[in-house]
Amino acid sequence: MVSASRRTHTRYRFHMPVRLIRNGRPAFAVTEDLSMSGLRVRSDARPRGGDVARLEIHLPEATRLVVPASVVHVRHDADSEQPAIGLELAELEAAAEQTWRRVVDRVRAISPLRKLGEHINAVVPLYPSTPSAIANIQLAARGGKSLFAPTALRARVGEHVQLLVVHPGSRNLFSLQARVTELVGDDKRPGLHVELTPLDIHQRAAMSQFISCSRERRSFTHTVVPRVRSA
Repeated sequence: MVSASRRTHTRYRFHMPVRLIRNGRPAFAVTEDLSMSGLRVRSDARPRGGDVARLEIHLPEATRLVVPASVVHVRHDADSEQPAIGLELAELEAAAEQTWRRVVDRVRAISPLRKLGEHINAVVPLYPSTPSAIANIQLAARGGKSLFAPTALRARVGEHVQLLVVHPGSRNLFSLQARVTELVGDDKRPGLHVELTPLDIHQRAAMSQFISCSRERRSFTHTVVPRVRSA
């Protein structure tokens, strides 16, 4: 079982979308770093130290991992409206611990080789309501173009945000990194103009799979974790 303090485990900076569930209410989150004993996420959730929650992690090949987590600390940064939340994983069942260990091992293997993502200041969900809206997001993502993200979140030009595309039918997730280029203060439709980080060939294929799985109502959430094979 994973129960030791996360200080005894090496932390790897890594961004992937997760759901933080407290009192039956889910909140979107993105990991900032992770280790065998815990992880740190950025979210608009407002937990307190000592709170107990469930962490829902969607892995490749439609594998879903739900693990118990306790809130170790909540850090409010001056440059972000959303807090950084430290979570400790404890009392994992054997199968869950084995799956999580494989994920951490894969991240550790690629961590020195891949370009580390920028510091994420906030998480912004996107709720496209039509297939054409999803197609527009895909087109913008492929070319690293500008996109409007409706949100009341207060941000600064130049900050980096993580966009979570939520499919209207399946509720599957796809994460995109972006940089804020303009603030829109319209009372009726406030938001951010962002410049998306261009997708590489593997991420493009993953997004096509995301759209295909979503059409068929199959579970799929994109992360850049390599394939996790069963032991």
